[in-house]
Amino acid sequence: MGANVEAEMESLFQEWEAAHKRKGYKRFIRDGIVSPEVWYGQPTPKICYLLKEAYSKDKGYDLAKKLKNDNPWQMWKKVAVWTEAIFQAFGDGKEYDQKRIQANIRQNINRIAVINVKKSNGQSNSDYQKKKKYAKEDRAFLRRELDIINPDIIVCGYTSHCLRVILGDDWKNNKTDMTLFGEWNGKMVIDYYHPASKYPHRVNYYALMSICRLAIEKYKILGDYRK
Repeated sequence: MGANVEAEMESLFQEWEAAHKRKGYKRFIRDGIVSPEVWYGQPTPKICYLLKEAYSKDKGYDLAKKLKNDNPWQMWKKVAVWTEAIFQAFGDGKEYDQKRIQANIRQNINRIAVINVKKSNGQSNSDYQKKKKYAKEDRAFLRRELDIINPDIIVCGYTSHCLRVILGDDWKNNKTDMTLFGEWNGKMVIDYYHPASKYPHRVNYYALMSICRLAIEKYKILGDYRK
């Protein structure tokens, strides 16, 4: 399964990058599943983070490979904490323990996938309407990427409005409460802050664990992952 998915992703990105070059974009930043061998073998829910954009001064790079091969930098250390909190919502619900969480950073990053709405010429800051515009422009590509990755949980880093654009009528046909969480085709959707937010790790940890538990109870989903 993993090999087929990697081939599908490669085909998608080649087509996507070519389309961006025709529009005059000079950079294209790939993303996706960080470690396919871990992704498909994990006993925990598959989490995909939907973020606004990545940015670079060079010609672009592969974010998923960079996350796999390099030590996680500050923002991704926070993502690792969020991931640990979500896993704990399906597990023993362990209390925040900095030593345990720090020890799990590497393996938690290997377990995730990431999709940036904007793949080219990203900036450190972008407003609501611009992000929505990029989602509309690349809606078909973004939907294909999401379908290929096929996560159990989608965490929106202040991008739930973009997810609504990507999913279109499929999203509208479901009863959701996007104040904190929602459900789409048996998948959990969490509407949360961007990982660059300044809230402490401990606050995010308990908030996300609680949100997940509420979503599990309300939508009766992902029961196979509950201990």
